[in-house]
Amino acid sequence: MPTSRSPTSVGVNRTTEPVVEVHYNPAEPNTDLPVEALTGSELADRMPAEHAGSLQRLGFHLLIVCSEGEGTHDIDFTRHRIRAGSVLHVRPGQAQKFCDADTVTTELLLWPDALQPEAERWFPSGKTPTSFEADPAELASISRFIAEMRREQLVFDQTKRRADLLKALLQVVLAKVDTLHGAPADPSPFPPLYRQLRELLEDRVLDRPSAASLASELGYSVRTLDRAAQAATSLTAKQVIDERIGLELRRQLADQSRPMSSIRIAFGFVDASAFAKFARRHVGEPPTVFRARFT
Repeated sequence: MPTSRSPTSVGVNRTTEPVVEVHYNPAEPNTDLPVEALTGSELADRMPAEHAGSLQRLGFHLLIVCSEGEGTHDIDFTRHRIRAGSVLHVRPGQAQKFCDADTVTTELLLWPDALQPEAERWFPSGKTPTSFEADPAELASISRFIAEMRREQLVFDQTKRRADLLKALLQVVLAKVDTLHGAPADPSPFPPLYRQLRELLEDRVLDRPSAASLASELGYSVRTLDRAAQAATSLTAKQVIDERIGLELRRQLADQSRPMSSIRIAFGFVDASAFAKFARRHVGEPPTVFRARFT
């Protein structure tokens, strides 16, 4: 079961709704489960009432497989319509919200990022999509493997052998999901330099780095960095950087528990008007207007 907490700040108006940070922590007595399988209704029963319908920032992977009903699910400020056959993969760090949990029947898989090979690391705005659609046969096949994971979960005895079996079943499910969008056989479709750029950008995003500064730190020219970025995404290095900064800014502005001044300082701004100009350029509107949607 995931556990959750609301970030706290001195002097914050707690009548607003914060982004809830949720961390991987399987239910007792199987606290060493490498992956947890449960239904959407089971998760709803275990989720604190005050967190239902809240924007959540996950610290683990969440795979949602819909078998019945229709509804929506928000991931990083994009609303996805879900129905029977819809599969959603929410990655660590993404902001997500259960919008219509009562109108859909879902099976869920939760697992920590440590299980993902480094070569398969996901980056925002990469090639791998978040939403997939399975036909009835594919849906039935995925559901069978999830059912097998639930059976193994019931007899899990904390041994490496059982843990390895659950990990193997997870990889089968993920491989099946990959086939829904024609993923390449190579699990690392990105040029090595692009991966280095994205990894460095993830570490530096709050510093608002320029393409020139990242290129220098990596030991390449901006032109070389542009070629790697365009080969992976058709975007220049600057566009990749701006897109990632804009996403991080949206994630933080949506968190009502954080004062605007705290976000401004986190992004390295002393002057409020300069921050407002920066935010407007990245989110397309004044930061106060964007934030007001999440009060």
